[in-house]
Amino acid sequence: MSQDNLSNRIWDAKNAEGSQYLSESEQIALYSLLAKGTRQKTRERLARRVELPLAMWKSYGIYSRVTFVDGDVDYICGQSWTDEMRTLRECVLDI
Repeated sequence: MSQDNLSNRIWDAKNAEGSQYLSESEQIALYSLLAKGTRQKTRERLARRVELPLAMWKSYGIYSRVTFVDGDVDYICGQSWTDEMRTLRECVLDI
């Protein structure tokens, strides 16, 4: 069984094997993770992006670090939390 992460969900959505959207609780949890410490305009853009179908998302390796457990979202940090959150935000905003 593969790990339930954002990268796998995007792949499944693009290949019509999985859900096309994150659940509402997952959208809220991902938004909360990404929006901390951002400006209002960025928060608004992030809120719109997490609601988009996963098949529209570009595939980035960092997405494999975003995991889903019981409707909650966790991020597995490699080295620098702030740098990785900035990169993750930029990837999501690039949809």
